[in-house]
Amino acid sequence: MQSLLKGEVLRSPLRRPLRSSAGLVFDVDPARGNLVDLVSGQNATNGRGTERTVIRGGRVRTVGIGQVALSDRYGKTRIDIQPAATNLLTHSEAFDNAAWSKVNCIVSANAIGGPDGNTTADKIEFTGQDYPRVKQTTSQAADGITVTLSAWLRGDTDRTGRLEVSSNGTSTGGSQAISITTNWQRFHYTVTMGAGTGTITPYIHASYATNQTGHVYIWGAQLEAGQVPTAYIPTVASPVSRAADAVGWTLPQALKNILSTAEGPAAAQGTLVVRGWVPEFNHGDITTACSIIGASDATASLLYYQDYNPLGGGLIRAYDGINGALVVNNWVAGKSYDLAERWSAGLGLSQVGHKLSSWNDWIWGDPAPFDGSFALGSYLNLGYSPTYPFEIGSTEFHEKWLEDPR
Repeated sequence: MQSLLKGEVLRSPLRRPLRSSAGLVFDVDPARGNLVDLVSGQNATNGRGTERTVIRGGRVRTVGIGQVALSDRYGKTRIDIQPAATNLLTHSEAFDNAAWSKVNCIVSANAIGGPDGNTTADKIEFTGQDYPRVKQTTSQAADGITVTLSAWLRGDTDRTGRLEVSSNGTSTGGSQAISITTNWQRFHYTVTMGAGTGTITPYIHASYATNQTGHVYIWGAQLEAGQVPTAYIPTVASPVSRAADAVGWTLPQALKNILSTAEGPAAAQGTLVVRGWVPEFNHGDITTACSIIGASDATASLLYYQDYNPLGGGLIRAYDGINGALVVNNWVAGKSYDLAERWSAGLGLSQVGHKLSSWNDWIWGDPAPFDGSFALGSYLNLGYSPTYPFEIGSTEFHEKWLEDPR
């Protein structure tokens, strides 16, 4: 066995992973068009009790209750995992409604095709005055709350707009310039409100300049608690909440055998490989540890992420119920990463690795003690009780400690 050193890099010729190779005990890849484990024949389930939206085929689409959301916004088809959230705004697509105040502009409803592919986007026509904008005030506020405002915008020409959030009608929130083009884009702005917050008023400036003529199209406004924008939640007369995704498979016995010495005929050992994990947040955005994939109803399990690191940066971690392994990964929103964990009761070790999906070489953290078994529940969960949004590609479990998990 090669030496196990922090920062170890394994080099070998690039080759395609052999998904049909012997030794796989779990094999799911949404790029195949389904979520069936090719080993056990099980299909994924989702305990989410509400509808939600997902971006697929360049459009915002609705996914029904209990359905797994598949996204291709980052190229390959991946499973999209979203946390619970509430859109605090009303009439999120009807900017002509009285819930939205219009300043130096006129709004025409359903003027053009929106990001959902339907004629649902409104037109904000400028009246030759300064800083044309729409705004809405919500009383769903609390002192010190962090909120994220988002909306899709498209201009008749390139323009500089602005997203702004105020507290109690004053500019105690903040604002951010946005570059509107002739293509639909979803813009967002995050701010932490100060003390004494009673109401929050988001402003969407279709242009942040004086004496403006022309127009901008708008669709899908959202104001939610949290540090990052999550999947769009359409509203009408009142705020709407979305339940968190709860995607998983019943733990097959073959998988239990390699995860726990108590379950299998031999000492537990194996390798988990996740290909195409795409976080929709930077490592510095998060404040809590969150699960990526787990074999128990807990955040800390097979693979989870955490921003706390005395040396700075983010961590990808694993936890068997007693001991933990980790590797530093300063992930960036929208980039695709491959993650791996390998464990051996015979060696008494576990180890976590990562790489950009486009890279050939793995980087491994220090080996850590492994007590011979992971804490097991009834399901293999993706993002158990998720707090932040991410996408995930294929998931493989191999029954051996792999030196080079291609």
